[in-house]
Amino acid sequence: MSDQNGFYIVSFLVRFDALPINSLIFLLIMATKRKVEVSQIKHLTPLDLVLEFTSVHPVFHESFKSLCNTIFTHSGPFCLAHRHYIAIMAATRHNCDFLVEYHKAMYLRCNGDSEWLKGLNHADIRFGLLDELNRYMAHQPWMISADLIQKLVGRGTPDAEKTFTLTELNHAAIIMSVVHNMVSFIRAINLDNKQIELVAVSLERFYDDDAVTSSCEVEKILNHMDRMDKFVTKPTSPNCASFDLTGGESPESPSEEEDSSNDGLLSFQPQYGYVDFQKRSDKNVKDFKIHEFTWDHSFNVISEFAYESASSVDAMIDHIHKLTYNFIGKFGDIDTTKYRLAVWNYIQLIFGIKHDDYNYSNTNLLMDRQTKTYIKNTACFPQRVNDDYLRCMHGFKDSEKLHVVIIVFVARMESQLLHFGRALCNYNSRTMAKKGYRRPLD
Repeated sequence: MSDQNGFYIVSFLVRFDALPINSLIFLLIMATKRKVEVSQIKHLTPLDLVLEFTSVHPVFHESFKSLCNTIFTHSGPFCLAHRHYIAIMAATRHNCDFLVEYHKAMYLRCNGDSEWLKGLNHADIRFGLLDELNRYMAHQPWMISADLIQKLVGRGTPDAEKTFTLTELNHAAIIMSVVHNMVSFIRAINLDNKQIELVAVSLERFYDDDAVTSSCEVEKILNHMDRMDKFVTKPTSPNCASFDLTGGESPESPSEEEDSSNDGLLSFQPQYGYVDFQKRSDKNVKDFKIHEFTWDHSFNVISEFAYESASSVDAMIDHIHKLTYNFIGKFGDIDTTKYRLAVWNYIQLIFGIKHDDYNYSNTNLLMDRQTKTYIKNTACFPQRVNDDYLRCMHGFKDSEKLHVVIIVFVARMESQLLHFGRALCNYNSRTMAKKGYRRPLD
């Protein structure tokens, strides 16, 4: 990818023989289709590789590229090295060595202190505190609270100099969200898998839309959507018996004993992971009802401190809500709104956000168990996903599967930033309460 794409070519380059073999084959196919010089492929960074895939959906691609440029290269409250250190912390939550090694190389290239790479205990104490936000955003974003914001900002406390400004905190939160979701994207399409045996898979079909044949699964989806048009159903609570919140299960206890020492860790508490919202341990955390605090609210709060980044996220969200090519498999002239909404609302429900005007039983009708497991693992347990996209959404074109992955990417990002924005709003209300402002939401 050339310099005009806005990313500077770095010393850490993906070696040709280290690329996942399936991704390499795909990129070779794409190089022919897009007339990209094959010799350039071996010089792509992980970020460039992701952009090669997102370019299949050009408008989303431009918004995402703009967001990455903003958080990693444009002027901002953090120096370039610290931005990549935060990215290392974020990628570590999902054990994504592919991104961790890239951001380590970028961190050093930006004159970061190599001592910090030995672990958070060797870094500025502020980043150890920031890791709590990192854990929550990656796994249980509903745990982000005004108390946590207060702790990280420390305004009016004796340790205020050891904490962050609100501008820094917003920048850090967006970096974390982007990297967490990049890991999901990479794992969802098996971009960092180096298993040689995957060569046996018929990878030429990836993006070869002409090779797709119709399937019973697609026909069932179309029939269900047609019936939904004819019979308007009432909104249904996700707690009702007809709704199946299936997918990946909550993490089991680690099979190996956890190291009691935090030394050497780039994110503390590695055993901390996603749990089903309905089974959350802290029952004081209320359901997040989207009509009470929308993305517009969150955007207004976050954009006060990170306008350029928030605007790029807003553009991505707006575009993904509208993006459709009116195809499913070989069936054309299809209104795919209901399917896209089912994926979006399912992901947001997984992260504790409820749409009271939505009938959640539709997700069972439009997505089979295999598909729901795939997208839930992509969002919650990306480290478990390998080539699962080959075994679900039968009859979908691979570009359509990628479209579904992007919906998961953006729906999860909005969920994270909704919880963060609400906590920030509560913090602001709390600190300004004495001046006559309204009470916090929670």
